[in-house]
Amino acid sequence: MLKQTKLFLALALALAVCFASFITVSAAQPYGEDGASAQAAITKLLKVPYGTAIPSANFKFKVTPISVDGDTNVKPPVAGIGNNGDVTIAFPAPGTPPAYTFKETIGDTDYYYLESSELFGNVNFTNAGVYKYEIEELGSDFTNVGTPPTAPYEKMSYSNAKYAVEVYVKDGANGTFIYFIGAVTVTKDDGTPGSTKVDPTPGSISEDFKYSQMMFTNTYVKANGGTDPKDPDNWTLSVSKNILGAFASNTIYFTYNMKVFTPSLITPAETYKAYVVEADSANAGKYKVVTAAANYSGAIGTDGSISFASSASVTFKLKANQYLVFIDTPVGTSYEITETGTAGYIPSVIVTYNDAKGSNEIGSKGASLVLPLSTNNFYKTTLYVGEGANSADFINENDTTTPTGLDLNDLPFIGMIILALGAAVAVIVVKVRKRRYN
Repeated sequence: MLKQTKLFLALALALAVCFASFITVSAAQPYGEDGASAQAAITKLLKVPYGTAIPSANFKFKVTPISVDGDTNVKPPVAGIGNNGDVTIAFPAPGTPPAYTFKETIGDTDYYYLESSELFGNVNFTNAGVYKYEIEELGSDFTNVGTPPTAPYEKMSYSNAKYAVEVYVKDGANGTFIYFIGAVTVTKDDGTPGSTKVDPTPGSISEDFKYSQMMFTNTYVKANGGTDPKDPDNWTLSVSKNILGAFASNTIYFTYNMKVFTPSLITPAETYKAYVVEADSANAGKYKVVTAAANYSGAIGTDGSISFASSASVTFKLKANQYLVFIDTPVGTSYEITETGTAGYIPSVIVTYNDAKGSNEIGSKGASLVLPLSTNNFYKTTLYVGEGANSADFINENDTTTPTGLDLNDLPFIGMIILALGAAVAVIVVKVRKRRYN
């Protein structure tokens, strides 16, 4: 009796596990039924460095008929699949809703997912059977601009993925219907062979996904700079120095340590150029390159440039009214910067990202100011280069005051008054002595 009970419990547990597995598979890949066919869609995954605006582009795909019930001499229908097998997924102009189906940010990369319309819903399958297709990406109508790493540039990279798709069609009371659609990766995005099963069900009807898992992955990177550091319109990132206070010095050089990081989507990591510039009084709105040994102790390029290898710490110095400017950092570049403390000065900084100015981060007198830092009031997390203007504008204030509260501008007048009073006292003393003598 005890053995029978144990056997019954074991069978019950096995059935429960099988049932749970069946439920999981059914939920992951919904099956069609008479009057409600299974569905499939393509997902375009566009990966861009953080903060990069997605470009307006029409991505093109080809659905190629392969076989019916394994017979390659019989081709499945393509009428009703896009334009006879040509399918387009369009990313509209940035900011135009709906620009994507789903978005997420992982590390320094933004992921945009956009689904196609349902693929096989308008196809007339006249007979039950298994209809096999292959799907691949053909490219887009987007045109690359420039040649990286020389800014400005825009570069789109495409997917080499290919999927084998089988559409299982059954006869129903109301005609044929799609019972199941299965998809397998034949070639991965990087062009290497694949064999992974994926769920092509649109996210709108899937219980497990926000988008179809039949994905084609593209990357898009851009840099908005230029080639002329004397033109502020070519700057992608700048660091400026200004001073305040009656005793602040225009000749003191303040020390900085800085790292820039190439977006992870760009490989291999790049090296960027920076220049020290000052306003050019002879050309309004323009600047002149003044990089010198006082600014940088390392090798200075013949064009006045300082090299910043990705993730390398570079030490440089700026005095009042000088800028360190970059002209070739891509959108999504991140950076870290520390101003070394200078005795007698209170450091502060305002960071601008993508044309938007942040708050004034004020440090302690004589202490270093580190960006980013978790204990800061404002700049606690990663600093990025955006599509618009980007800068870290440092101001150092010397708050020394004149002793005894005297204004140095009044000293000449006070001196004259003292001399006059002294002369008057001397005259009085002489007169008093003469009277006594007489």
